[in-house]
Amino acid sequence: MSYYGKAAANPDFLESWQTQLDAIRDIFSHTRKARASLTESGTGKTDPGDGQEDGLATLPSGNPISLRRKRNSKVGGATAVDAVAAGGSDETDDHLDGDDLEGDEPLSDLQKDKNKFVRWLRARHAQEVAGVALGNYGEQVEAAELEQLKLQQRRRSSIELGELEERSASAEEHVRRFSFNGDCVSTIEAHEDAVNCIATLDNGNIITGSEDMALKVWNPNQAKLICTLNGHSEGVNCVTQLTDADTVASGSDREILVWSIAECAVLKSLKGHSSYVWGLLMVDGLLTSASADKTVRLWCVERKRPEFGECFSVLEEHRDSVYSIAKFPDGTTMATGSADTTVVIWKGAGHTHHYVRSRVLRGHTKLVYSLVAVGPAYLASASDDWTIRLWDCDSGSCLSCLDGHDAAVTSLAAFLGPGGSQVPILFSGSRDCDAKLWDLTTMKCERTLAGHRDEVLCISVLASTHHCGVLATGCEDGTVKIWGIVQM
Repeated sequence: MSYYGKAAANPDFLESWQTQLDAIRDIFSHTRKARASLTESGTGKTDPGDGQEDGLATLPSGNPISLRRKRNSKVGGATAVDAVAAGGSDETDDHLDGDDLEGDEPLSDLQKDKNKFVRWLRARHAQEVAGVALGNYGEQVEAAELEQLKLQQRRRSSIELGELEERSASAEEHVRRFSFNGDCVSTIEAHEDAVNCIATLDNGNIITGSEDMALKVWNPNQAKLICTLNGHSEGVNCVTQLTDADTVASGSDREILVWSIAECAVLKSLKGHSSYVWGLLMVDGLLTSASADKTVRLWCVERKRPEFGECFSVLEEHRDSVYSIAKFPDGTTMATGSADTTVVIWKGAGHTHHYVRSRVLRGHTKLVYSLVAVGPAYLASASDDWTIRLWDCDSGSCLSCLDGHDAAVTSLAAFLGPGGSQVPILFSGSRDCDAKLWDLTTMKCERTLAGHRDEVLCISVLASTHHCGVLATGCEDGTVKIWGIVQM
């Protein structure tokens, strides 16, 4: 069971785990002092050979632990000191805070970056345990909310019994529909051709763009079509919400259209790219677009400003088509992924709408289809090389390469919780017809969402509370599936 799962099952786990970690630190400290004493007295060996045990100690849980130095265990040239439970596997030290231990050998920069990421995840875990006591997700809390709703309704004498029963039934339906463990809630026959993109609106609705040149707005809970936007002359590649849930932008061949959903009309056509527009995202109040012409453009999309529709800046750094954009929680840092296999990190320079290259991340062997931030300085990237990479953007280190899909990974989405306070949950879609849920505490796939008959081209987190999230996936066959996900 992962660290998160243990904490969810037993809120006391964090306290006992911290006690054992403190004991491990004490053991390293005592071992180091003993070696120093032996060295001063001229007796004993301070540097045992391969696999030679330095001693046994006992943790508060009663489990014996063996400390040994491994000469052949190296990361970036540095010897690693492992704390291995006697008779167990080396994998039991997954959550040790390596660069805090008092060992004799320095850790590599990569291992320090990984340890920093683990500490950050651990802080998210602690916040969740303190805030919710982690109980049974999607069951106890939802049931309590339902009972509270019924009680409030009974106290309102002005509401007739029939309305009370109707609203209670609606709450029960919400619990039933959104407490599944990765089950498909509904399938929408959305378009006549491939669904290339999905975006979630602030009002809970979703908008889909298709190769059939249409955009459609849906109520995902009811699988109900709200309106259709027609105006593109070629397939719609990308879509994003702008300043509010009524205004969106969509990209196709060379052209970006700004729409009013309420009016079902085009407000502005943004022209400047010389080839296909593959990605759109609002970053620091500006619409950011990624194109096959190798550039990234920043546009003013505030209707009340005289500059509405103007291009404020053009970023030229990639050597091939730019496919994807992601923004970080600070609001002024973004990343772009390209067919040149690189990811470029950009930093905003104040309020000048000017961005400068901060770092280039290299590791993928084919084009980068999708990007998503999973923390203040952590980024996930999906590639045509079938992998997902997790990056520390401060240092440029690749923390992990997630393998699991059997074809190109086309899309990523992440659930970070309100204000980014929760442990990030990563979702991916692939041309292997599956979507997957990844636990970043273990760097493993925790669940595969199977059911599409064709390639999964886009993915979006639709709605989320502290206890559950709802996901939508768009497919090559024109369908959209809604999934109920209970948080781990």
